[in-house]
Amino acid sequence: MRPSSSSGSQTTQLVELKHYSYRIDITAHDNGPLCEFLDRESSERRVLIITNSVVGPQLLPELKRGLRAQGLKAPYLSLPDGERYKNLDTVKLCYNWSSFIIR
Repeated sequence: MRPSSSSGSQTTQLVELKHYSYRIDITAHDNGPLCEFLDRESSERRVLIITNSVVGPQLLPELKRGLRAQGLKAPYLSLPDGERYKNLDTVKLCYNWSSFIIR
């Protein structure tokens, strides 16, 4: 992963893998870029936040307030912290939970 650009409180990381690449946009205390992305990419006004037990308590309250202020529904799923939870069972849990909650 390498930084591809930075602008004010937003940084974009480009992840280059063997067969494809993708970017990760990181913003500090500004939900505007996320809301703009959702407006462009989805007609839904819902987003599922997936976090963990370490990051969630620190960032989730502010993120949820900001998204709700923009008119987005923002349920969340908090996973345990740790590498052992980064597996297909956790992916299935996220998928199943999101298909149930985001209707």
